[in-house]
Amino acid sequence: MSGGISGKVNETRVMFEQRGAQLKEGLLTKKEELLGRGRKLRADIDRKRERTLAKFKDESLTRLYDVSETALRSAANLVDRAQQLSPNRLAKLNDGAKALRGRAEQLEEKKGGLQKPAIQAYDDLNAVDTKDALAKLSPYQLEKVQAYESANKNRVTVLREIERLLTN
Repeated sequence: MSGGISGKVNETRVMFEQRGAQLKEGLLTKKEELLGRGRKLRADIDRKRERTLAKFKDESLTRLYDVSETALRSAANLVDRAQQLSPNRLAKLNDGAKALRGRAEQLEEKKGGLQKPAIQAYDDLNAVDTKDALAKLSPYQLEKVQAYESANKNRVTVLREIERLLTN
């Protein structure tokens, strides 16, 4: 009898060991799956944070340039209206007005540069060279190139490559 009971005990022990190994394997698989999801979530958060910060920086600079440009143009207009001043004084103010307008134009040019892609001589590149340059850009820069490309050249191969890079 003891052989029969000990055989059953051994069978039960083996069955429990197998089931334990299966459960352990399942838990390890689940752990790896959850860790993978966590890494992906972290990468998504990092990408979104990078995009948000870059957009905030560009929007802030754009607003700063707008305010500065408006202030300088207003100052130039005030100087222009100072017709009742003496000719000497008026000449100095006119020189100041020209300098203010020049500075306002510089700010306007800088502001326009915020809207352009982050690739040097972008408009001169063919589709193959453009695709090669895209790999070096951040997701936010890719979105800027995408917007510029859609509005200006609208090359399907370039737009597809941008989409591919943004989804990876």
